[in-house]
Amino acid sequence: MKAPLLLMLVLVVAGCQPKGTEPASVAGGDSTSPVTEGTTASAAESSDPDFGDYSSSYLTTKAWESLAKKDLGLTLAYTNECITRYLSEAVEMQEALTEPVSTDDKEAVLSKWALNDVGTCYFIQGQAYEADGKAAEAMEAYQTLLDKVAFAQCWDNNGWFWKPADAAAKQAKMLEFELLDAE
Repeated sequence: MKAPLLLMLVLVVAGCQPKGTEPASVAGGDSTSPVTEGTTASAAESSDPDFGDYSSSYLTTKAWESLAKKDLGLTLAYTNECITRYLSEAVEMQEALTEPVSTDDKEAVLSKWALNDVGTCYFIQGQAYEADGKAAEAMEAYQTLLDKVAFAQCWDNNGWFWKPADAAAKQAKMLEFELLDAE
């Protein structure tokens, strides 16, 4: 069940933010990504990341592409860069909301670019860790998404928004049962 979900999401989703909608200079956020430690083997085998213009949309798109190639090191490099740069702004956007922005207003949803891309990057991290057999790390990424940026939304190229937090909650529940079975 995990592989089809992962493949479907990788094929239909490529970032959450239209180019040119974020500021040219961004103050660094706090680096609370759950995936900065313990990735040396896969990360060492990866090529150097191309951070392009360092926009959240570019980093998120590159993270999806790296995930599709099953390159854990590059996936984490892109997601960590996005999270480190934009988490502070994403949390501010989250805290200003009482519920997710209505998907009836696409521009309003897209205006929450930092929230959307950081949330998506946490989801991508969870997927990357799952694919690499690292259930505890995947759970941590999903839980961080749920705790910090639960109102994130991501545009699906088929014409709708999906909520990374909803998908993360389902994946976390499946992992919880898998971890229990492994004991």
